[in-house]
Amino acid sequence: EINETLKRIDLIPIHANMALVLVVTSSGNVTKNTITKSATISGSKFTPAASGDYTIKAVKSQDDQYTESSTTFVVSVNKIPNSLTLSGDKNLYVDGTSTAIYENKNSNADIVYNISGIEYQNESLNNGTGLITFDSASNKITALNAGTAKLTITQAQTEAYEGIEKSIVVSVHKYNQSLSWTSTDVPMTLVCGQTVNSAASSDRGLTVAYNSSEPGVLDVDGSGNVTALSPGTSVMSANQAGNYKYIQAGGLSRTFTVIDKYQPSFT
Repeated sequence: EINETLKRIDLIPIHANMALVLVVTSSGNVTKNTITKSATISGSKFTPAASGDYTIKAVKSQDDQYTESSTTFVVSVNKIPNSLTLSGDKNLYVDGTSTAIYENKNSNADIVYNISGIEYQNESLNNGTGLITFDSASNKITALNAGTAKLTITQAQTEAYEGIEKSIVVSVHKYNQSLSWTSTDVPMTLVCGQTVNSAASSDRGLTVAYNSSEPGVLDVDGSGNVTALSPGTSVMSANQAGNYKYIQAGGLSRTFTVIDKYQPSFT
C-alpha cells in the first residue's frame, strides 16, 4: 500500500449561511466532517450556521492501493454584513405620522431605538408629551411638538450578522394660521360712549386676543367689542399667540377715531 497526501485548494473567506465547496484532491473517495462548531456538510459543500473558525477534517479511507489518509484545515467564516436603510419622512408637522423609516434590513435582530438631542422650537408652548415617539413595530414616527430630535436605530450583532447603527435628524414643524376680521362693516369713527363689535377669528379656531394702543381713548374687551371713551385716536390690534401646534399669527389692526359728538353739517 502507498501513502497518500491529501491536498486542498485555498479557500476564500465566506459568510455565515453561505455554502462553500471544499475541494480536497486524492485518488479515491474523500469523506469530510467538522470537528468544531455546528455546520452542514453535504457531499463537498460546507454550510456554516454562524461566524467563527471551523476546523474540518477530510479523510480518505484505506483501499487496495492506498493507506488511509487525512488532512485537517480551518475555514474562517465572517459575519454577514447587515443592511439597514433609513428613509421615510424626516420633516413632519405636529400630530403627523411618518411613512416607514427603515427598510432593507436583512437581520432578524430586534430594532432598538433611542431619541436624543431634543431641541424644542418653543418649550414653553409644548404640550408636555415629548417631541417625537417611534414605534418599532409599525416602523413609524409620530410628531408631538415642534423642534428637532435625533433618532438612532440599532440592531445588535447575532451569530450570523454584523451589528449596525443608523441615525437621522427629524424636524417637526408647526402649522401656519391666519387671522381675518369677522366684523367687516365697522365704523372707524366713534362717538364717546359708543360700542361696536370689531372681532377677528383664526382659521384654526383658536382664541384671538385684542389690544388698544390708547386704552384711555378706546377700550377693547376679549370678545372684540370696542368702546369709545374719550376723544382721540387709538389702534386696535388682533393677534393669536399660537400653541404647540400652530405658529403665532397677527398683523390685523384698525385705527379708530373717537369724537365727543357728531357735528351736524349744513348745506
